[in-house]
Amino acid sequence: SLSTSAIKDFTFQLCRVSRMEIAGYGGGMGNKANDVDLAAVHYRKQHSLVSGNGGATGKQNQPDIYCLQKLIEVTHYNMDTRPRLVFSDIWNHVSGHLTSTALHSNAAVAIYAVDSFRQLSMQFLKREELGVFEFQRKFIKPFEGVMLKCKNTSVKEFLLKSVEQIIV
Repeated sequence: SLSTSAIKDFTFQLCRVSRMEIAGYGGGMGNKANDVDLAAVHYRKQHSLVSGNGGATGKQNQPDIYCLQKLIEVTHYNMDTRPRLVFSDIWNHVSGHLTSTALHSNAAVAIYAVDSFRQLSMQFLKREELGVFEFQRKFIKPFEGVMLKCKNTSVKEFLLKSVEQIIV
């Protein structure tokens, strides 16, 4: 029930918080808070990637993805309830964040982002595209960027399987 400007601001800020959460950033908000480099971050927290049971000793340090999960839920819900032009602005923020997360050095985080792209794309592509829109192309474009920049072969393989699922 947020207004158009409120939902745009909300998703933008949720992307920022998610980026900081993934980076393990625990400091205060500042001008540079949105400029966290996910490719070169050092983690300070130990906790499991998907479950909230804390980090067990001997496990690799995993970033927290709670806000990323909530961002996907918010995007999923607003895809069907917002006009396409409004959702296009929301998608610009979300796709940028998912793209940078899909290039994360931690394969589990990167695969989660690619899978989120796949799920959202499949949901959106079920909708009939109007003749004057080319928004479906915008949904597929991030896959190309991730494929070009990603260095992790397991993430690339997962990305190819995701594209195959979308096409079939």
